[in-house]
Amino acid sequence: MDAQARCSACGVEARDGARFCDGCGAPLQRQQHPAEYKQVTVLFADIVRSMDIAAALGPERLRELMGDVVTRSATVVRRYGGTLNQFTGDGIMALFGAPAKCCLGLSGWQDDFDEAIEMARRVDKFSFCGVVQFKYIAILNWALEPDDVALRDTAEALEIALHGADDFTLVNAEFAHGLVLVRREDADRERGFELLAKAARLALEHRYTIIAAWCADLDVAADKHRRGDFDTAIRLAEHVLENEMRCGEHINLGWTTTILVESLLHRGGEGDLNAAQAAVDRLAALPAEPGFLYHHLPLLRLNALLARERGEESLYSNLRDQYRAQAEKFGMEGHIAIARAMT
Repeated sequence: MDAQARCSACGVEARDGARFCDGCGAPLQRQQHPAEYKQVTVLFADIVRSMDIAAALGPERLRELMGDVVTRSATVVRRYGGTLNQFTGDGIMALFGAPAKCCLGLSGWQDDFDEAIEMARRVDKFSFCGVVQFKYIAILNWALEPDDVALRDTAEALEIALHGADDFTLVNAEFAHGLVLVRREDADRERGFELLAKAARLALEHRYTIIAAWCADLDVAADKHRRGDFDTAIRLAEHVLENEMRCGEHINLGWTTTILVESLLHRGGEGDLNAAQAAVDRLAALPAEPGFLYHHLPLLRLNALLARERGEESLYSNLRDQYRAQAEKFGMEGHIAIARAMT
């Protein structure tokens, strides 16, 4: 059994492989296993002499060219079981291994992340910084929660990066720590937004992945939604969605669509319900790997919210329960927390 035999909080017997207690919901302590190597392949591909091409073509034609490059590259990456992780301005970064397993909910993805962190911490401090970014980027799409361990690991990585890391490692560490800060209610969220804004600025200057700018905008949009500024949240989410669709960057579309739909439903203006339904339909129509949880789980939740808005309480309850069950089945911690808050 991967988990302890009984929950230490309430004494209920634990199911084989469970990460949370069925009785009280408390985390179950897993047995410690010897560290082992897990193969995670990172593929970088970019256009040779991209600056010369940019000067010759001009911005509009360059944008068309890069959109085609990303679309074609994403198709090949997915064909071989990888995940397109970043659009780097003149190329892509794709992952094959633990991060891809996370998106698909394949068994062992949590352990792979945890073991990679511990292994990198023992081997090399700058490798640790890189692994931290790869793990906690999963918070974006609610696979992981910004818990105390995430706060500790990202703070440690940032401290390391501030003392001798290259610029790319530093901005990765700043982005990861900023993400954790803005997703917590008890942290310095203002500092978090400052770190995300720095990454976004570098991205817009073509010195960092452009996806960072979109992610920063989405967390700002979520904060605007939380404060009741639905117009700004909708405008930001629509802008990011347009860019993602244009560039063929689909991994975060579930997150983007969620912020857009929630803001439309809360604003409740004329045509907003239809616009929300159209956004959900667009996400559902996109081609994706079977079991791609970064789309599947948001679709379950958003369809539940649409059903409730239309007064279809039975359908809402059914979709809510499906969402909760799927989130728990695959151990998607952020989704689990959201699902349990749905009444």
